[in-house]
Amino acid sequence: MPFDRHHTRPDWTICDRKVDMSDVWIEEMDPEGERGEEVTAFMDSADLIASNDRHEDVHVTGMKLVGICISDGSTPVYRDREWCVNKLGVDVVWRVEEYEMEA
Repeated sequence: MPFDRHHTRPDWTICDRKVDMSDVWIEEMDPEGERGEEVTAFMDSADLIASNDRHEDVHVTGMKLVGICISDGSTPVYRDREWCVNKLGVDVVWRVEEYEMEA
């Protein structure tokens, strides 16, 4: 069997937080809920710049999506942040990150 980097567990799966983002995945990729995939998001702590109520930049600690694991009960598929941004869109990635920062 040839090497498939999407089925090999990447180093970024060792992270600060793992969260279920199946609901977001279904909403974006499988609105009919036909595939039954479960998706785990891998998040790392990150120093971010945000604006306060006076529109000043402040440094905050937040969560950054580093990748996901898509599982349908067979072999899991791993996708990195770049794939997520390209396939799901940056707004979806930011929404997942923002939700985790509020958690």
